[in-house]
Amino acid sequence: MEVSEALPANVRAIHIMDQEADDYHLLAELHQAGLGFVVRACPERRTTTAGQRAKDVLAKKSATVFRTVRLTPRNGRKAIVSRGGHPARAERCATLQIRWDRITIKRERQAQSKVHELSFWAVHVFEPRPPRGEEPIEWMLFTSETVNTLADATDIVDHYRSRWIIEEYFKALKTGCSFEKRQLTTYEGLVRALAIFAPLAWRLLALRHLARASRPRPASGLLEDEQLLLLRTLLAKRRYALPVDPTVYDAMLGIAALGGHIKNNGDPGWLVIGRGFTRFVEAEAVWRLARQI
Repeated sequence: MEVSEALPANVRAIHIMDQEADDYHLLAELHQAGLGFVVRACPERRTTTAGQRAKDVLAKKSATVFRTVRLTPRNGRKAIVSRGGHPARAERCATLQIRWDRITIKRERQAQSKVHELSFWAVHVFEPRPPRGEEPIEWMLFTSETVNTLADATDIVDHYRSRWIIEEYFKALKTGCSFEKRQLTTYEGLVRALAIFAPLAWRLLALRHLARASRPRPASGLLEDEQLLLLRTLLAKRRYALPVDPTVYDAMLGIAALGGHIKNNGDPGWLVIGRGFTRFVEAEAVWRLARQI
């Protein structure tokens, strides 16, 4: 609620949450406060329609071919860390279908809410025919937003997909900027540190996100000419040559090299990018001061 109140009058927030937020009390609080939300829910959640599961209620609606998406490979280590929540899989393309409808769920016995039932829209994205031995892709999304058309349903899916870049931002903040390792003991100190690191984390996210774009982008669109000159100078002392017309990807590798990254080790992670970017920012401050003398 505080987030919505802090926004300009013509801006409306939609709260995006993963399956850990599939909680009746939380959904009721969002509903009563009139807040927009997209929450990934369990497809097995029971509804008021003869006690049927949400996925069974939506199965009565005709499905539409939605998208074909490429799935990245996932090894067994992630399945162990997530206790089986993210099973290992091979790289493949998945053809997804989508359907939607309005559903109603009843208050659970243990739920601490005075709201007896909740009605909202549900969007079901699923893979009807996965390859043998592969877990099917399936998302059940509960939302406050009206879903009458395929375009509406697509918007809900894309709202939820934005969760990944939001998570990457927090990784940039926590790992890239080492926010959690600052050992500050007061709320005021944490807020001051956050005010410093939040924009730095955004710059790290922009660097890595644009570097991963399918179409190469010129580094000049992200870094100023002075910054590119400085980066080239710093890297030259490490016998690292930045290309004549560097892309954002080239700039990311160069900044990561300042943090100790070696090209042969693959793409850099948040830790080494953050370390290199810190050194770059510190050098930039001295560089600009020296230019003024």
